[in-house]
This record gives sequence, structure tokens and C-alpha cells, in this order.
Amino acid sequence: MCGSSEETDDGRDSVSKHSQLNTECRLGLHFNFANRRVRNLKIPNATLGCDELSIFLCFWRRKRAGFSNPAILGHSEHLSEVKKLGLYRRFSGMYWMSYTIAGKQHHESTGTHDKKLATKIVLVRSAEIAQGRHRIVPAKSPLLSTWSDDFLDSIPEPSTRKRYTSSVKHLKSFFPKARLAEITPRGIELFKQYRLGTAIRTATVNRDLAVLRRMLKLATQQRLIGETPFTGGEFLEERKQRRRPHILTWNEQTRLLAVAPPRIRMLVTLGTESGLRTQEMLQLRWTDVDLENEILHVKKSKTVSGVRTVPISGFLKVELLRWQSLMDPDFSEWVFPEYSNPGIGYKVVGRVGRVH
Repeated sequence: MCGSSEETDDGRDSVSKHSQLNTECRLGLHFNFANRRVRNLKIPNATLGCDELSIFLCFWRRKRAGFSNPAILGHSEHLSEVKKLGLYRRFSGMYWMSYTIAGKQHHESTGTHDKKLATKIVLVRSAEIAQGRHRIVPAKSPLLSTWSDDFLDSIPEPSTRKRYTSSVKHLKSFFPKARLAEITPRGIELFKQYRLGTAIRTATVNRDLAVLRRMLKLATQQRLIGETPFTGGEFLEERKQRRRPHILTWNEQTRLLAVAPPRIRMLVTLGTESGLRTQEMLQLRWTDVDLENEILHVKKSKTVSGVRTVPISGFLKVELLRWQSLMDPDFSEWVFPEYSNPGIGYKVVGRVGRVH
């Protein structure tokens, strides 16, 4: 029985409360009245009053939710207590961690139901925060289309930006609405198959993959995504399809120079004698050519190491003097000017033909 048998208001409330709690016991509580045991909890053999049963059921609800301390009966009180420790368990059984950075509290799942493993993860996160190596990743990463535009704006070299723009166009076409965090290794593999299906060389696919990898690496460094999906084995074998360079023999070079127009003759001679890249030759000014000391000054190149001085051979000096007599420095400051507009350098070099 529950308390006094007098039918007072308190008595009726107690009886009603006792009936409700007994109903809860029948519905979900495996309660053995003979031994007074509920799971691992031992109940004294004394008769349970309504207040005692209320306390017990409150603890039982907490125990089912994963909180095993019978001294803590309030859910909010217990939760605030364990949050101070940096680790707590949600109703699903998954452990979450709580930490503060710059005065703002953050919550993050440990991804495990194992308390020991979750504790180790919290210790690792605490060490990262203490060393300043941890930064919060945004809940929603930017769209690939938006991020690629920002990425292209950050490329200073026009020729490199032009090459990257071609790859970005195909990436946007394949990932039209994808966010950076949604690009997975599986998505990268499907992109490779899609590009190979358009009958292009593997080297072209690799250039597209290189641009995507660079974009995602930059996003990882700026903590826009947690990690890059590239693992290192995504690139295709391109050596079998790569066209091998043909090195001119002296006989072939002589035959080519004999039929080449003056500007092509000068470009071929300069390239074979100095080893300059095509763009390095086209960007030369007469002030960069020191015929007296027989030195070429390459002031602008594709790479930092490309800025250098190159010696002028005897044969190259003769050809430069002949070209200088045809193209007066007063006509243009450029060694290879545009004929229609001497104020700018020559931009395009077409195919000069084949040597048979």
C-alpha cells in the first residue's frame, strides 16, 4: 500500500501517482518484486513508498538513456556536469565532445560508441587546440563553381590561368551543383571515365585532375573542408601516349634554316643555340641582348629558376646581328615584334613545317 489509507487530497494524489508508476513498470520495467532487482540495481526488501518508487523510476529512465550515476537525477544537471569534462553521450549512444575556442563553445561527434576510444579522441583534440593546430571547418563548404572562380582569380600567370580555365570548364560541367565536401574518390573516378569517353588523351585528363587537386588542397589549407579526397593513385598512365620529342640533327637544322622565313629562321637558331622556351624568346627586348659581352638576359620566365643569363654562341651572334639589321631597334624595342603593331611583341608561333 502507499502511505495512509485516509482519502485525503494528498492520499488520492499518492494513490494516483502510484498507479501511474506501476503502469510504467508493467510497460517497460523488468521489475522482480521477489528479489527487488532491476537489472544490476538491488532494491532493499523494504516496502517501496511512492516517493522511493518515483526516485527509482527517475533513475531507471536516466539509466536507459546512458547515465549511470544514481546520484544525478536531473538530465540537464547531469549533462552540464559532463560537458565540463568535454565528453558526453547522446541518447543514440554516440559520444560527443565539447570544447571552447576563442570563447565559443563547439560540439563535435567522436564517431564512436566506445568510451575509451572517445576519451582518446578528446585528448587528441585538446592537444590540437592547445598547439593552435585545430581550426573549425564550416558546416557547409562552398560550391565548386564559386570556389573555382576564386581559385582562377588567384593565379597570377596569364598562361597558367588560361590553361586552368579549360580544366575548370570541364569540372563545372561534371560537378554543376556539388560542394567541395561532396567531391568523393568515387566522384573523381567517374569524372575520369567521363573525360576518357570523349576520346582525349590521358595527359589531358591528368591536367584536369591536377587542377582539381590543387583547388581542393587550397580549400583544405583554408579549412573550408576537412580533408582532400585525393589519395595519390588517381592519375592515369600517360607515358605510353606521350609524343616523344624529336631532336634535330645538324643536317635537318641546315635544311630547315635554308627554307625558313627570316623570323622563323631566327627563332629556330635562337631556340637550338640557347635552349630558351618559346615564350622566353618572344618576350625578349633588345635591351636584354648584350652582344658585346655575348650574354642574353632572360628576365621573365614560367618559373623562378627560369630567370637567368644565357651565353651567346658565335653562330647565334652572327644570326642576331643579321636579324638586327633587318629589324632596327628604333622600329621596335622587341626582338620579335608584331609587324602590324611594333609596340607589342609577337604572340603566336605556328607550325613551321616538317623536315623530310
